[in-house]
Amino acid sequence: MSSIVLYTPGHNLVTDSLIMHGIVRYLLWADVNIDSVKIRRLGERFVIEIRDPTSIKEDKAKYVLTSIQDQAVKGNLLSKSDYAYLTRFFEKIDAANLNRPAFIEWVRQFAQAITKFYSDSVRVYEDYDHVESEGRVRAGYPTLYLPLGPVYGKYNQSNYSAREVPYKVCYTCFLFANLGLVYGTGIIRLEKGNRAKSIMFTLIPTNETEMVDIVLTQRAFEFVHERFVEIDIPTIAVPLIALSIGETLYAFKDVDVLVWVYEKSGNSLRITQPLHVNVSRLLRTLSTIKYYVPEWPRVVHECFLSNDDGPAVLAALTEAIINDNIDVEIYKLTRLITTFLAKFLANNQDTECKRSANLMNKLIESLL
Repeated sequence: MSSIVLYTPGHNLVTDSLIMHGIVRYLLWADVNIDSVKIRRLGERFVIEIRDPTSIKEDKAKYVLTSIQDQAVKGNLLSKSDYAYLTRFFEKIDAANLNRPAFIEWVRQFAQAITKFYSDSVRVYEDYDHVESEGRVRAGYPTLYLPLGPVYGKYNQSNYSAREVPYKVCYTCFLFANLGLVYGTGIIRLEKGNRAKSIMFTLIPTNETEMVDIVLTQRAFEFVHERFVEIDIPTIAVPLIALSIGETLYAFKDVDVLVWVYEKSGNSLRITQPLHVNVSRLLRTLSTIKYYVPEWPRVVHECFLSNDDGPAVLAALTEAIINDNIDVEIYKLTRLITTFLAKFLANNQDTECKRSANLMNKLIESLL
């Protein structure tokens, strides 16, 4: 049989990235021949070419979906406003969500999306114009919650008047966007006073990649969500923090990171403009750093993410690496790192960071 081609719908880069990750995970569950699948960028959309479509066994993937739906039912997530038990899947959605009253409806719509999809197929995305049936004016579709796409605060105009209308997507897009959120992203949750942030990040191909590369990124980020209290993290520092988790994905040669931030201040909620940068150079540099400093992931978490000063140092380091300015900025970076450590250790004698202080010379050496 000839190849089939799936297209993400074209909602926006964040939502389409999540849907792409969701489709990849679904195909993995369906035992697709991974070597037959390529993913390439098409503007803010993705094209997924499957050269061996006969290897897809959708019944297997749908069985996994049903088991996730059962988790919602058994955890009473569809009826309780104060939920006490969450499986790892729904913990990830909860980590992204800052609007607690919306969680039950979010899970209810997700469970309904699984039911509706059971008689459908991933091949619905063979339709290049799939998105035409969706948007702000479509009644009966689920709302695209802010962590699933930065489309909040826009208006629909009709009959010479403008009004704010939630962005709606079909149940299939809602299903795959949620799968992408859980399996294809990492989440950092920050809480400081009456403010909270959910910072989400994912990796996407700059141009084209194999399915195995996407699966490897998912293995690194699936179920990853971390919580920090009383610190803030500049958005530019997130790529370095994200890629410091576990094994460096150096095999992914040409890769972009996409970071979007969902914020709550008091009762106000907003989503920020996504950060989208190529991180191929950052991956190479982190691979070198980890060679000289194998404890680097621990150093990041126990030293630099222990107070507000550390993330600022990571932000400066990330910016210098991404902009290829290490040679120019090395003395500034050295001063920032040593000043941070001296100040921190003077006030925190009995810490893991103190035991890591002797690694800083190796870190600076790795940057030269």
